Amino acid sequence: MLRSFVSATLILLAAFWHYGYASRILGVFPTPSISHQIVFRALTLALRERGHQLVVVTPDPVNDPMLTNYTEIDLHFLYADTDGGENWIETLAKERWTDIQDAYLSTVLTQTELILDHPELKKLYAPNNGQKFNLMMIEMLYYPALLPLATRFDVPVVGITSLGLSLSIHYAIGNPIIPSHSSNWDTEEMIFGEAIFWQRLKNFIWVWKFLYKYRTRYMPAQQALARKYFGNDIPDISDIEKNVSVVFVNQQTPISYLRPNIPKVIDIGGFHIAREIKPLPKDLQKILDDSTQGFIYMSLGSNIKSVMLSNEVRREFIAAFSELPYTVIWKFEDDFLANKPENVIIMKWTPQQSILAHPNLKVFIYQGGLQSTEEAVSHGIPVIGLPVFTDQHVHANKMLQEADDGLAEFAQGQTLRFTEERDLVDRACDTSQRSSTSAVHYGRRAVVSASRYGHCFCYFHRISHNFKFGNNCVLQDGQSYSCNDSPNQSEGQNKLTRPRD
Repeated sequence: MLRSFVSATLILLAAFWHYGYASRILGVFPTPSISHQIVFRALTLALRERGHQLVVVTPDPVNDPMLTNYTEIDLHFLYADTDGGENWIETLAKERWTDIQDAYLSTVLTQTELILDHPELKKLYAPNNGQKFNLMMIEMLYYPALLPLATRFDVPVVGITSLGLSLSIHYAIGNPIIPSHSSNWDTEEMIFGEAIFWQRLKNFIWVWKFLYKYRTRYMPAQQALARKYFGNDIPDISDIEKNVSVVFVNQQTPISYLRPNIPKVIDIGGFHIAREIKPLPKDLQKILDDSTQGFIYMSLGSNIKSVMLSNEVRREFIAAFSELPYTVIWKFEDDFLANKPENVIIMKWTPQQSILAHPNLKVFIYQGGLQSTEEAVSHGIPVIGLPVFTDQHVHANKMLQEADDGLAEFAQGQTLRFTEERDLVDRACDTSQRSSTSAVHYGRRAVVSASRYGHCFCYFHRISHNFKFGNNCVLQDGQSYSCNDSPNQSEGQNKLTRPRD
């Protein structure tokens, strides 16, 4: 264990600090969701830029033939199981979370075998094929049967997530289980603020019932897949999972709920945020420039789509938007929207970060997704949240606490009347309201931007050199930052700050 940890830290040190010492890294990121993949893609491309050779297993390949030292194994076929047109808004309103979770894990189990049986991947992990790696990075979610890849190549493992850790991973790595903590996104009943005794008791029973079922049914099924494809002599996947050297969690204290973590759990964030904003398409640039009174941007993300909204809810939004003096850019995944007002422009795809960077933007109406939250915070944009499931509620409620009336929650199964929507937009767009809301957002902006690389660099520097926090770290841009206190402490302490001149 100690040898593996030392090896991992040395490799990570080389990967992030030394351009002259290239490593060969295997990245395994199986979840078919672009909101997950953009985080991993940003990290792997950054490693490639530093001279390292990568083999990346992903359902969303870059497919850029100009990239050298960057090989991809395409798992895009996994979307066939998740792009079946299921309306998540209706499903969550009708079915219990437990049933939805069981169905999802069943799908993931099927996907796991499809991944292990993929011809290109089988060729990669075939015994005695001469393939060598220095490190494996893997998405820590629900695919533990892929962990024996590290055993096959005899390399240490670094885990990474695109959102907060799931309960199953907290348990697997020995992190504290806190059934009613506000950071839990995969419980049947999420609790924000104080909870009465019966709520806490209900969550306690549900969490441990789920973990018992996960460990006694789902993990053995994953173990059977691992033995089928890697042989009966492989270690127990639970042991491999428990011994992962370090886990990077894509969340940050200022925009997530503080919770205790073991030392090898390290919060990161903002990896996917563009360092340089791409220009808007010319037609869209003109529309936004001409919106001198301002414009509103609405997008429910990649997993929850606006076309999933019921006709009644659509009518409420249309009624609200028609009474506003602003242009509305609405990411709507269809060619036609009935009774669309003249001030509403629908688009199937939107360059979100470029839109959020436009100075005429008044408010962002969104689903509460983590990446969208980071982008809104980075650009200092007031938000109105309509969370639907999982971690969307966590981020929306955290933003609500931080920004007061700058964000409104849309509960499952509840319809939002156009008068409420209109009033929310009016308040968010009001000059004085925007000023107070943006003060919170801009106060977080430095944390999101700086920690994209600096946060990780400082942690690697500390682990690898046994430095105490407070030592300066030189980042890729040549700027010097200091690391204050230890990771995973109180909200005011866990920051990167520029040293004084």
